[in-house]
Amino acid sequence: MAKKTRLALLHKKNPALAERSDVQAVAEDTDTYAALAAVTNSEGGEVLLKALNRDIASAVNNLVSGYKTLPEIELRALCATLEASIQLARTLNRAPQNLKMAEDALKELTG
Repeated sequence: MAKKTRLALLHKKNPALAERSDVQAVAEDTDTYAALAAVTNSEGGEVLLKALNRDIASAVNNLVSGYKTLPEIELRALCATLEASIQLARTLNRAPQNLKMAEDALKELTG
């Protein structure tokens, strides 16, 4: 069974409003944040965040312990790993707040 998107539900209520590009963009963002928030709040999401936190701590530890001796390419690789892990953790952690803001914006647009 396909999940109903906010835009599909809005299209049933008010097709003209659902055709606006700003409404479409916010509705899509809202669906994305809802999916991310669902992952964050799930058991699997908790496991993922714990693993990301371990990866972040490990990368920081490797940077701190090896910054004097590691070749530049390895330092860059550690920084890239750290950045990716932080970005993913940040995305998951911020999803519930972003969902609330997107829902408020959609409500304001659709009034």
